[in-house]
Amino acid sequence: MTDDINIIEDLQANVGFYWENRDGKDELFYLDWLIRVHVGNGNECFRAFTEFLYKQRIERDMGKAILEVRKNKLNNLRIVGKNNKIINLNEDDK
Repeated sequence: MTDDINIIEDLQANVGFYWENRDGKDELFYLDWLIRVHVGNGNECFRAFTEFLYKQRIERDMGKAILEVRKNKLNNLRIVGKNNKIINLNEDDK
């Protein structure tokens, strides 16, 4: 486990170093290496990785959509609540 952490952190450090120095070519080299450490080699591994990224994007987008629907429903309840108060006030004035 410690060896894995050291390898990954070395790769991450290199990615960060080359990103800070605006060296896209070497940054990409270490990013590619880092991805291969996690994903492996071969088409099957890359298909699994792309599937993971796709599902992650769907979950993120679904989360945003759910929050938007929830916000709209809450706003609708607030509007109905305000209208009920106005109606009740008008009825009390009779």
